[in-house]
Amino acid sequence: MPQALEQIDPNGETSGELDADAVSGLVMEIDAVLDKLEQDRYLNDARFSELFVRSAQSRGRGPVRVRYDLQERGVSAELISQFLDESDPSWFELAKTQLRRKFPDKPITPKDKAKQLRFLAQRGFTSEQAYQALSSGVDEL
Repeated sequence: MPQALEQIDPNGETSGELDADAVSGLVMEIDAVLDKLEQDRYLNDARFSELFVRSAQSRGRGPVRVRYDLQERGVSAELISQFLDESDPSWFELAKTQLRRKFPDKPITPKDKAKQLRFLAQRGFTSEQAYQALSSGVDEL
C-alpha cells in the first residue's frame, strides 16, 4: 500500500485531481490485503453478520433496522437474508417486550396508539410486528 500512497501529493489533492493509475493501484492493493485477511480468516462476513444480528436483538433493534445497518456495512444481501428472518417469532416477542418496557399500559387514545407504533417503527420493527405487539395483552408478560 505505501507505493500507492506515495503517488498521492502530500499537500493535498481533490479526488478529481488524483491520477487514475494511482487510484487503481491503491484499489488493487486494498483488494489484495482484504483477500489475504479473508484467507487467514481474520475477516468473515458470515460470522460478523450472525454476531451483529444477535447483538442488535439484545439491544432491542428490529429486523428493518438490522437489515439497514448490515447493508450500510457492506454485507451482501444473501448473507443478510441468511441470518435475518423477519418472520421469526422472536422478532414479534422482542417488539412486544420493547413496547411494554417503554409503555407498560395499552394505548387508550388514537394518539397514544400512534405514539407507540412510531416508537416500534423507529426501533426497526415491521408494521406487522408493531401492530401485533400493540394488540397483545399487557397481562401476557
